[in-house]
Amino acid sequence: MKKFSVVFLAMALMAFMPLLTHAQVNQALSTLNPYLDFNTLGGGARAAGMGGAFIGLSEGEFAYSWNPGALIFFQKNYLGIQLVSASDKFTMPVLNGSPSLDIYTLQSAEVKRDHFSLDVGGFGVPFSFLDRNWAVGGGYRNIYDMDTKYEYPSFYGDLNNVTTTDGVDAVSLALAGLLTDGLGFGITANSYVRGYERNSWNLKAFEFQSTIDPFPDTLDIWINETSHYSGVNFDLGLAASYGIFKGGAVIHTPYNLKQNVKFTQTFMAAPLPGGTINRITYTTKFPLGFSAGVAVAPFEKLTLAMDLDSRPMSKAKIIENWEAIEMPDSEYDPNWENLTQFRIGAEYTLDAGFASLPLRLGFRNDPSIKKELLNWTGDSTSVTSTPGKQIKTSIFTLGSGLHFGKAWIDFAYQFGSSSYDSHIIYFNNDKNIEQKRDYSRLLISAGMYF
Repeated sequence: MKKFSVVFLAMALMAFMPLLTHAQVNQALSTLNPYLDFNTLGGGARAAGMGGAFIGLSEGEFAYSWNPGALIFFQKNYLGIQLVSASDKFTMPVLNGSPSLDIYTLQSAEVKRDHFSLDVGGFGVPFSFLDRNWAVGGGYRNIYDMDTKYEYPSFYGDLNNVTTTDGVDAVSLALAGLLTDGLGFGITANSYVRGYERNSWNLKAFEFQSTIDPFPDTLDIWINETSHYSGVNFDLGLAASYGIFKGGAVIHTPYNLKQNVKFTQTFMAAPLPGGTINRITYTTKFPLGFSAGVAVAPFEKLTLAMDLDSRPMSKAKIIENWEAIEMPDSEYDPNWENLTQFRIGAEYTLDAGFASLPLRLGFRNDPSIKKELLNWTGDSTSVTSTPGKQIKTSIFTLGSGLHFGKAWIDFAYQFGSSSYDSHIIYFNNDKNIEQKRDYSRLLISAGMYF
């Protein structure tokens, strides 16, 4: 009898596996969110406090991440690190239900990004070679912060929970030279590394109508997804410094970012768990980007800066390659939005005697690659949606610090929020759900020259 039960359970799992997979596909509404945004900013709490308006003003240990051409104006060796305390919150819709009964519940979940970590490191070193002045720089910085977590009630009780950790980093090396007096040119090579791990626990996700012992009454589903990234691109920068004016322009070369994914789906049913393992490679073709900025010091202690950053993400393409033979490879347009960011900032420096005390303010718009989801209707066979305008958030910044001659510490705080309402109809659900974006970041950077 026990052997028969195990065999029957295995057959049931095989029979229900398409439905279980269908249940996860229906969960796509919870994973297709706009909160994985592309970080177009360089490093440094000084730059962050000025709204990220630092292309023309590029200075110090993080100059390589803004405009490599500015490295040539270094007179000293620079070294520094940056820490970030993120406390972002987002609200989005999630689905949960029983595919055997075609009954689903729709609710909102609060997604949190809450961590304290090393965010950026950098250096810059001037040197002479062949009777010419040069400078080298580089470092490490986080490009995509994927650290998120949320939970929501399962259909049969308990709590489902989803956790994503880590993200994508760039390891960079830059070289700069002097074209003519006051005009520098530089190039930064960025190598993209690391990746993320995502774990989704759907507890009591499926109900079995059976009295056979030890056949389970409910089934837990565990999904583990690990991704590793690779790719290389270059930032080509011009930097100019003439009196009270500084300016710069950077071209971000197109590149292919490869994502190797191992997708494990396990159906936790004692005594014989089952599941699937898929390996997929996504190659995202990123288009050419452009940044430019100007800075002016109209008075001795006052600096004003303004930047424009343009990334035509609507031109991006994604190639999907499956290890499984039955899954066809494809190239598709993700229908992303273009990212055009405006950044402005100001800095005023006070003399505190033992140190200088900078005061900073800034603003930038923070556009998403996604559009608002105004209406969403779906069932087991079809899905339709009505998108609205591009999702954008206004980010306000302020900052300060203490500069002690050869060493300094800077602080910046960034905050901003936005929201919109989504009308979602799914099976027996018809709800209006407010989707929110709420950003709160504290950045601390410290550096020195020698």
